[in-house]
Amino acid sequence: MVMRIGGLATGIDTDSMVKQLMQAHRMPLNKLTQKKQTFEWQREAYRELNSKLTTFRNNAIFNMKLESTLAPKKATIVGGSKGIEATASPNAGAGTLVVEVLAIASAASNNSSAAIGKNGFEPGKLLIEQSDLGKLAGGNLEGSKYKFKINGKEVEVDPLTDTMNSVLTKINRETNVSAFYDSVTGKVSFMSKDTGSVNNSADGLNITFEDLDGGNFLSDFLQVSDGSAEEMTAKDASVRINGLLTERKSNSFTVNGIQIMMKEAKPGESITINVSGDIDKTVENIKSFIDSYNEMLSYLQDLGSAPKYRDFTPLTAEQKTDMSEKDIERWEEKAKSGVLRNDMIISGAVSAMRSAIMAIVDTGSTKYKTLSSIGIETGSYAENGKLYLGDENKLRKALEEEPNAVMKLFTATDDADETRSRVGIASRIHDDLKGSLDQISTKAGRFLTLSDESILSKQLLRVSDDIKSMDRRLTQLESNYYRKFTAMEQAINRLNSQSSYLANAFGGGQPQ
Repeated sequence: MVMRIGGLATGIDTDSMVKQLMQAHRMPLNKLTQKKQTFEWQREAYRELNSKLTTFRNNAIFNMKLESTLAPKKATIVGGSKGIEATASPNAGAGTLVVEVLAIASAASNNSSAAIGKNGFEPGKLLIEQSDLGKLAGGNLEGSKYKFKINGKEVEVDPLTDTMNSVLTKINRETNVSAFYDSVTGKVSFMSKDTGSVNNSADGLNITFEDLDGGNFLSDFLQVSDGSAEEMTAKDASVRINGLLTERKSNSFTVNGIQIMMKEAKPGESITINVSGDIDKTVENIKSFIDSYNEMLSYLQDLGSAPKYRDFTPLTAEQKTDMSEKDIERWEEKAKSGVLRNDMIISGAVSAMRSAIMAIVDTGSTKYKTLSSIGIETGSYAENGKLYLGDENKLRKALEEEPNAVMKLFTATDDADETRSRVGIASRIHDDLKGSLDQISTKAGRFLTLSDESILSKQLLRVSDDIKSMDRRLTQLESNYYRKFTAMEQAINRLNSQSSYLANAFGGGQPQ
């Protein structure tokens, strides 16, 4: 920073004079800075709009294009105990299944035939440091590594670095068997992660154990082997469905789009599963769509009609120095208002949404072609297209009479239909908002994008260059002013010196 001391000869406050002279010259720079700030606010507003529209399109609107949203199914269990659970997927066929659970699938298991080590065995301690490891390598573990297979998957153990806990972690991670150490019995339990005949053993029903390279980690240390008394054989589930006897490896399986979970066997007991459309869930989904639509419509309309306070321009850095933080916040709230007022992209999105809502869709039905025909209405003119479920009974009746027509009213698509008469409401909005999002990206770039070729980004780059150029010119101009004042001070100082000399030369001194 340059130190300037002026006014020694003239008594003029040079800094104050230069500051006043520069104020007029800085006005164009202040306007450029304010213009840059306005562009930045506009870009922020566009990118927030982009984010909200994308979320609305990808969630609320996309969901209304799905059959699972407009035609969900429910499974009702009739008769028998609660030995099974049933869940219907959207593609489940309406109808009935009669299920008799004859046997539940079980997993193969095995465990140590005796306790591992002596009292005081610590599963978190290195194997080499344990006081007694049974007959493992004659008790001499130093330098020894052990390899073994469980269900055909190889595991390696190093007593110098492994503990019982780390060995069990390897088994759980590298094989299809779950293992744990029980500190009460001192034994290790092994169980297949899957039920039924899914293991890699010869008969596919038991866990297989194999020590490799002449080692004895499984047999002597973990004390587990094939065919031991502790071995439990896996079993497949046995079930009769609509009279057909079948087996399953798991207790959970899907039949005709119905997910069935068997919890207990009840031979001789028939359980009936009825599958039908879930009207309550459909109504709930349509209500959720209405709420999301109204929320987005209100946001767009408020953003496009926000008042513009022309007296509240962006603050300069100098103006902010004389204001409190709260005053700055209140001022900028007014200054930001209306940055997208009467924006064509916003008005286009609103128009597209409202046009889609009012559309007549060829659903193949003579009764249900519009939202109003299923009880969904728009509010008064002053509410700007807000939706209401005015008659829920009308909607439920439509879902009972022609559920496919109601579904097509929202979900139907037809790329070959240029008039879009066979395109559903949600599909129309989804397509139209894609155009709006592309326009926003062209105008302001995508949300969270740091650098782009958008219109506003280019405008910001140009105005930033203009600010730098003008700032350089103003710096030069200010330096020129200081040079002129310095020259004036020097000239006046010389005149004062000459005046003093002349006064002394011509008897300016005191008489004798």
